[in-house]
Amino acid sequence: MAAVAWAAVTVTSARGAGTDSFALSYVAVRLGLIALYDRVWLHVPEVRRETGIYLVGFSTDVALWVASIFVPDSLRTPLWVLGGIAELVTPVIGWRALGDAAVTERHPPGGADGSVHAHSHRGSGGRA
Repeated sequence: MAAVAWAAVTVTSARGAGTDSFALSYVAVRLGLIALYDRVWLHVPEVRRETGIYLVGFSTDVALWVASIFVPDSLRTPLWVLGGIAELVTPVIGWRALGDAAVTERHPPGGADGSVHAHSHRGSGGRA
């Protein structure tokens, strides 16, 4: 939440003096998501290949945003656009890899406490 608040505070100066701060806040938010996908990748081997797609795509986005801090202003926006494209394309590729298992109508076991369970519904067409 702190990273989201940081992004909200710095968004108004994203095209001015606060460009680096905004980019870093965006990176912090995305690193939180990447950490969650990494946790699944480590603990749920049944979806490791699919989770890897998200890790690569979202990490590409973050790398482009980090790079934007070190380039001239004229290259910053193109890097953000490329990062945005990676951000948009990643779920499309991920959902295709998941196929019918991308959506399940059944609530996965556990979850409310943030726990990860190595439980697969591969045979029934869904995943926890």
